[in-house]
Amino acid sequence: MRTNIFRSFTNLSKEFREDFDILWQLPEEQRLALIPRVFAISKAVTSTEIQELMEKTISEIGGDIPKLLRVLGLLRYISSEWNPLWDTPENFFQDIAELKLIPPEKAEEGKTFLLELLNGLQQDNVIRLNRMYAGSLLPNFVSITSIIDFRAVFDTVYIPTKDAVENYSPRCVSFVPVVIIKIARDELKPETFEFQCEPDTLKRVISQLQATLKELENAQSSLPRGAK
Repeated sequence: MRTNIFRSFTNLSKEFREDFDILWQLPEEQRLALIPRVFAISKAVTSTEIQELMEKTISEIGGDIPKLLRVLGLLRYISSEWNPLWDTPENFFQDIAELKLIPPEKAEEGKTFLLELLNGLQQDNVIRLNRMYAGSLLPNFVSITSIIDFRAVFDTVYIPTKDAVENYSPRCVSFVPVVIIKIARDELKPETFEFQCEPDTLKRVISQLQATLKELENAQSSLPRGAK
């Protein structure tokens, strides 16, 4: 295969081929309407944002929800695997033809749709190249989620070797807030990194990131013209 998108699918699974079949079953208007929404979803940072955009897409386009979800998954895969250094529209269409992923009766519609999709991918090439070079050495940030937990504070501690549980009478005297944060990365070992901190620590983290943002803005403004 010539393109990165199909390189790992030399022997395509039945489900992958079915996803393409479902894609061509959708009305052309629905297919074309999916393209900008797929790009918007691919730019989302958190799992909550992705879920909200997915639900909005399904609601606005309507139709068979299971089929739409499979097509969205297929288009998101193509978008995520497009490599601006190796992949070209010409090679993509040659792979599509060799793998017979467009039925003959849908040839014109399919070409129109895929050209629209590839044009969007090509317009995003600079952003993709920046991401590739920025993430060439270390795992990339994918998303961050957080929750607030309130831990109960007791006036005594149960010691199994010393106390009889029947006589243990703890009394809750207060609650302490704890922030639990999970960061997802694009590497599987480990894919997520979790930690907890107290409110004051969270404020220091936020202050440090705000300071880093100011440093970034200053550094960018100091770059020679044309290098930004």
